[in-house]
Parts: sequence; structure tokens; C-alpha cells
Amino acid sequence: MKPATPTRILICGLLAAGAGAACSGGDAPVPQAASAVTQVAPSVSQAVPVTSRTLPVSPSSMLVSSSTVCDVMPLDKPTLAEYRSDDGYMATVRLVAYGDVDSDDDVPCGMLPDVRIAVISEEFFGEQAFQDWWEAVGGNELGIEEYIPPGVRVPSTAGRLSDAPAQFVTTSSDGTVEVPVAYEPEPYDYMFCAIWPLDDLIAGCNYLPSAVLSIYTTVYVYLAHGYAVVDLDSSDRYQRFLDGTGSAGAPATVTFDAVSTDDTGPSQPYEDAIIAVIADADVTAWWAAVSDNGDNPLESDRAFANSEVLAHDWVNVITTDPDGLAVATLSPGDYLICAEPSRSLKGCLYENFASGNHRFHVNYWDGGNDFSLIKR
Repeated sequence: MKPATPTRILICGLLAAGAGAACSGGDAPVPQAASAVTQVAPSVSQAVPVTSRTLPVSPSSMLVSSSTVCDVMPLDKPTLAEYRSDDGYMATVRLVAYGDVDSDDDVPCGMLPDVRIAVISEEFFGEQAFQDWWEAVGGNELGIEEYIPPGVRVPSTAGRLSDAPAQFVTTSSDGTVEVPVAYEPEPYDYMFCAIWPLDDLIAGCNYLPSAVLSIYTTVYVYLAHGYAVVDLDSSDRYQRFLDGTGSAGAPATVTFDAVSTDDTGPSQPYEDAIIAVIADADVTAWWAAVSDNGDNPLESDRAFANSEVLAHDWVNVITTDPDGLAVATLSPGDYLICAEPSRSLKGCLYENFASGNHRFHVNYWDGGNDFSLIKR
């Protein structure tokens, strides 16, 4: 049955419990990420440089890893794009599902068969395909118009999904499935959404232009902690699992480089750019706080307009210095990174950090009216 209000939908969708958690009647409490901790390590050390906006690290801000090693398999080289006389240029995109659906069962982290993935494309469903999809499955009631931020889940029903404008594919016994993607003569856009295997929960999505898919022809779908992360070929997480190193090791050093760009001159360092770093265990609680537990639309810029969101002890905030630089030291693992102003839902990235150095570039255009957050 469809929940009665957007508040209950959001709270259900953001439950931090493991796979298969169901919505119950009445108001659900805000998820407490610390209750799910099984393996812990400090997630963020003191940021450098230290500024007045930097928050102290709280013991509740912990790294939770579903497994330090995941039994994934080597993959063949991706299929190259080819020309088909009736369809133009096509790319065969391989979807790879892996992770741990239920950490309490006897099945270890590894390749995941029978994972449903919705393929929503402008090619088959028109220019309004993404908006029509979210309206059909209920995401519009959370304030989602086209893009879903990392870590947000949308509870739906079998009936809603069956009526939604999407092609559904299911991974085979080896955790993979292939789908054709057209990228010429028309540059269509696509979105891939993973459906949680134990229910009709939309666990995570990624929007990918066909021009990108024609180059990066493998899409990785990582399922853990009750939600899915959809990555392109450059999945560091998958490679480390393949190498047997998982998320163990020395801390990672993450550098943010912010600049301001306009049409009148060269780029300048952008001082006091605010960046929020949220450990994997606290991602669901972050989005619940951003929406005030569903009372407000899911708009990521509310996080930076509401000091109460940034004041949570599990939100680690750093700001750039006069040179536009900020540095954080993290335990290896998964993190959500959001940069101010995050006016669109694409203003956040969900990244996996290994030991060593990582760099992000934040480019503000026209005095901060728009920006991009890019992994270098």
C-alpha cells in the first residue's frame, strides 16, 4: 500500500537498517547510524587547515564496511561500440552487480545474481522519461524531479514499477547482464536504477549520457547497507575487491581544490568553500536531516542553508583556505561528499577511498551561482 504522506515515504526510504527492512505504521524514528556499527574506525581526522567552520570528530562518526574483502570475478574486456544499419551506432553496456545484500546470512560479499535493474532512457520513453519515471514510482513525492542523490532510497510497489516507463533487466548467475545503448545519430540520455533484491525498494540510481556510455561500457552496481551505488568503469572499489585488498590499509588523504571562474579573467582560488564529508554509516541519516525527516522536499542545498544539519556530530565539515585548498584524512572506505551550494541533486558524490592521495576539484562559476564537483 502506498504510504499516506511524503514524510513516511522518506523515512521508510532512508531507514539505516539492513536489507529487507519494511515500513511500519506511524512515524518512524530518524535512523541512528551508530547502532549498525559492526567494524569501526575513526572516519575523519582533524581537517587541515583548521577553520572556524571545522567541526570536531565525534565517536559516533564511524566507518562501517560490509566486508574488507569481497569475492568478485575478473571481467572480460568490454564490448566495443558497433554500427548497426537499422539502429545507428550502438554500445553494449555490461551491468555488474556485486556486494552483500544481507550481512546476517551465510552468503559472503560477492557477485549478485537476480538483481533487477531499471533502464530508463530518452530513446524509448521520450524527453520527459526521468520525470515520468519518478512520478510513476513515487520519487516525486520526495521532491525528486530528475536526479536522485547518492544514498537516498525510494520505496515503491510492484504495481508502480510495472507501470513505470522503464526496461527491466535481471543479472544472471554471474552477477552480470548486458543492454544495448544507442549513442548515434541521436545522443540519448540514460538512467540505471537498482531494485533491492528483497523488496520493491529503489536502492540507487545514476544518470549517464550515452556519449559517456559509448566509452565506459561497464556499469558497476554495488549493493550494501540497504542501498546501491552505481559507478562507471572507474570503480576503485571493484578493483580493490578484485585485488583482495578491500577497504583495509593506511588512511587516505583527500584534497579539495576550489576555484572561481567567470568570463572576465583567469580562475581564482575560492576561499571558504564549505564541504561536508559523511561516513557511509551516516549517509541515510544525512538525507533525513536535510529533508527534516520528510517535512521538506529533498533538496541538497538545504543542508548548507540549515546550520542544524551541519551541526550533527557525524557531519564533518571542512572549508577551503585563502589558496582554495582543504585537506581531510579518512579511514579507507565509502563516503558521501557534498559541496556548497549543491543547488542541484548532482552536487554530491559518493566515493570510495583507498589508502593514498585523492583530489577533488570544485569549480564555481559566475561568483558561485553554479559549480561542479569533479574527482581528479
